[in-house]
Amino acid sequence: HRSLQALHYQPPQVDDSLSSAMFDALLKALDPESMYLSNQAIKKVERFRYLLDDALRESSCQALQALTDWYRQELRAVDTLIAGIEPGDIRFSAAEHIRLRRLPSRRAAPRAADMQALRQHWRRWITYRLLLAAWSAGDPDMNSEAGLTRFGQARQAARCKLSRILAHPLGFEAFVATEMQRVMAEMYDPHTTYFSARERELFEAALATSAYSFGISLDESRQGEIRIARLLPGGPAWKSNALNTGDVLLEIGLPNGENIEMLCMNAWEVEQLLYQGGHPYLRLKVRKANGQIREVSLQREKIEMEENIVSSFVLDGNPRLGYVYLPAFYLDWEDENALGCANDVAKELLKLQAEGIEGLILDVRNNGGGSMKEALDLAGIFIDIGPVAIVESGQGQLSLLKDHNRGTIYTGPLIVMVNGHSASASEIFAAALQDYHRAVIVGSKTYGKSTGQLVLPADMGTPDPRHGFMKVTMHKYYRINGHSYQKEGLQPDLLLPEPLMNVSSKEADEPRALPGGRVDKQLSYRPWPPLPLQALAHRSAARLQVDENFRQIREFNEQLPPLFAEGLQLPLEMSAFRPVMRELNQQLQWLNTVNRRKTAAFRVSNHAFNQMLLQLDPNKLATNQAIREDIEQDIYIEEAYHIMKDLIALTKP
Repeated sequence: HRSLQALHYQPPQVDDSLSSAMFDALLKALDPESMYLSNQAIKKVERFRYLLDDALRESSCQALQALTDWYRQELRAVDTLIAGIEPGDIRFSAAEHIRLRRLPSRRAAPRAADMQALRQHWRRWITYRLLLAAWSAGDPDMNSEAGLTRFGQARQAARCKLSRILAHPLGFEAFVATEMQRVMAEMYDPHTTYFSARERELFEAALATSAYSFGISLDESRQGEIRIARLLPGGPAWKSNALNTGDVLLEIGLPNGENIEMLCMNAWEVEQLLYQGGHPYLRLKVRKANGQIREVSLQREKIEMEENIVSSFVLDGNPRLGYVYLPAFYLDWEDENALGCANDVAKELLKLQAEGIEGLILDVRNNGGGSMKEALDLAGIFIDIGPVAIVESGQGQLSLLKDHNRGTIYTGPLIVMVNGHSASASEIFAAALQDYHRAVIVGSKTYGKSTGQLVLPADMGTPDPRHGFMKVTMHKYYRINGHSYQKEGLQPDLLLPEPLMNVSSKEADEPRALPGGRVDKQLSYRPWPPLPLQALAHRSAARLQVDENFRQIREFNEQLPPLFAEGLQLPLEMSAFRPVMRELNQQLQWLNTVNRRKTAAFRVSNHAFNQMLLQLDPNKLATNQAIREDIEQDIYIEEAYHIMKDLIALTKP
């Protein structure tokens, strides 16, 4: 607390208002889906609502200890409640519903009034799980052996979620204390947070170019089974020749001999176990498509994480373009002097220019940021020496972030693709190129994060790694025109509609997001000649107007289905449940395919350097082919290609 107050860009006042917000945030952190704590239970600890600020000032743990004891008691009571639900309590009635909340949603789910209402909630939840497990096979029969087995599994799934909290690997009290510290940090702003030493390693590894991995990604079936969704070519699972896409994961054996069943886990939790447990090897028990049960031992290996490395391709058409995908502004956290993504992009540009490209599409969609230094260095590849951004400290001091290197690597026509998940360093980069008239920014409005964080020891007085770390917001960034895109996002030059773009989560949706604004600072920089944005927008709009995929997307956004607008009520009776689920699955399938269409405008090929690498490493051929097919089917890349074609035609001397 003291460190945050001293270091944060704009620390809040520690008073009863903050205490009340922290109290509510802690309840949501401990019970995010309102599954365990009723309003009646919360009344028992309501006295602490306006005492947490006093506890912070006095460094007192009494409130935390009381809340921990209360939370443990309530969880145990709910476990007893769930254990008391019997098959005879289940009734399949179309008059009863369970509500699926709109996603994404930052609102807390409504809480049950008391334990009796909470029991009814869990009874409906088990009914929903039974219907979900049986809806594709037929009506659930609670009197059959299969029906009773499904009931037992659903009830056990509910109970073991509780047991995982009560027997948390950190220890129950340490778990609650960590959540309290995390909530306290998030009172400052959405990007200030607390994490343990282990979590810091994972935060940095998320931006690394390689990692130790088993080479498996997972998903869930409609019945909640954990399945292998993808095997990374060349990875340990791939090389085992014993695992396949679609295999159902039943059990994970740890090196200490412990066996963990998948019954009570979701895909995300299993991936945390696989990749955050630090296990050198694991034993997987899977059920094959033919029903066979197999056990496979895998050794963790250091392999390239393709999703965190820049990739480039040639879009063969008329014109011939280069395409570069940058999913993160990564660097080597273990070596501050090592070259990162900006250097990798520069290398790819040299390879693409050797192919005779006439224009370049740089894709930073879904790029959540990373190293700000790499964003500045990347901007310097495309502009000559000059300012790139303005940074403001908590004391109001303004500094310039500059490209100090004269010259550019690429001077040809440039498009930068963004969307609502492009954030932070991506926005700094795109805004700089927009202000310099260096690139046409294409896509949807960006996320709106214009703040910078540093990772520091949680206790600055005695910086012991065992005390954990804090990622604290210490700066705010502004464009070189003085405006901030904080909470507002970056408006693209040419807007391409995306499904759910009007309801997707943004910085402005965060209740404690810092405000935007502007600064008055006179800067001297030399922009490129203005781009023909009006003509480009006119031509793009004409194409989108007659494009069937984009027409469907516009209509979907204008008339959002209930699930995406306010949530969906599912009837808890099979004949009523089945058509609702069928419609929901159709909508989800549509969302997954509406932006896919094989283009006739170009074909994607590898540049000469990649062709040579693929001959040396055939294991990468399958991945490379899948990526190229994905690019050829992306309607947004196709439209960016047409925009570039127009740009080249409009700017030719």
